[in-house]
Amino acid sequence: MQFSGASAGSIVLGTTIELVHEFEMNMNDNIGLTDFTGADITEINICPHYSRFINRYNNFEERICKVENKYNISVNRINGGEAIIVDNNSIIKI
Repeated sequence: MQFSGASAGSIVLGTTIELVHEFEMNMNDNIGLTDFTGADITEINICPHYSRFINRYNNFEERICKVENKYNISVNRINGGEAIIVDNNSIIKI
């Protein structure tokens, strides 16, 4: 199986969309989600646009770590133009 995601699309393929909620809680105001489970197509969780957002949000890295600890996951931080490739269970950032 092959899949791809960019930006928010890379987040929803993982196990949780909690990162979006952590940084943009007001996006949920009209929807009222209580379940932040991702599509769970992959166990790879991604924070896209890392270098662009690190100065946009207070305590950005600490808040990512908070999500990692809450869900017992690892979040791969990637910048624009980067991607994650899985090869024989190895995760490679290009």
